[in-house]
Amino acid sequence: MDILNSLWDIFTHTIGLLVVLTLMGLPIKLFDLWIDYVDRKQRRENREDPHMLRTR
Repeated sequence: MDILNSLWDIFTHTIGLLVVLTLMGLPIKLFDLWIDYVDRKQRRENREDPHMLRTR
């Protein structure tokens, strides 16, 4: 029974760690998506204004 308890502890800690890492990774992913969106929007504005492309 002690072996089962230690295995269960390892299992729950691993799941907990995965959940924490996922929750930590989620804002980073959302931030990346937001930067991509802003970048795309900027490129669209640059396409409308050809002068902006030359300054880059």
